[in-house]
Amino acid sequence: MPGKGALLTGEIEIETKDITGRPIERAKKTKGNKHWSAKKRRHTQKWLVVLDKLRNQIICTAFGKGRTHDFRVYKESDIHISPKTLGLTDRGFIGIVKLQPNSLLPLKGSKNRHLSKQDKFYNRVIAKLRTSNEHVFSRVKKFRIVAERCRNRRRRFGLRFNLIAGSCNFENAI
Repeated sequence: MPGKGALLTGEIEIETKDITGRPIERAKKTKGNKHWSAKKRRHTQKWLVVLDKLRNQIICTAFGKGRTHDFRVYKESDIHISPKTLGLTDRGFIGIVKLQPNSLLPLKGSKNRHLSKQDKFYNRVIAKLRTSNEHVFSRVKKFRIVAERCRNRRRRFGLRFNLIAGSCNFENAI
């Protein structure tokens, strides 16, 4: 994998960020539920993946606990991106425009203000550009250790995931 340094050089034109998770076993000796995800209704571990849109490869990764918000995982990861790079994200990264002004976020309607046809078209364009994220996640989740409930140590999950991501990048490059 190219790593965080490739993002600072500006050689990557378009990058996308997305977070997904995997179920884990409940820890026996913890106080509180740091890994409990109320959205998924189970203990999870999150992983942030930054992708190079043009090459469809994973650049770098970061990991967080299940209850941590997506944007907080990004801020705590110390991933810095060149101002030349265009960023595509989902609604989980609402405050990213302050950190990376060259980012595109989907627009959100409300009960009082519905989205116009232009706004809906804009959201569809961003969604089509972000479909490569889901394809990369499906390639990575073919490895069952990433997709299913894992009973291994959580500390070494980052190493395992980076090895799997590197092999997926190698397979995609061939």
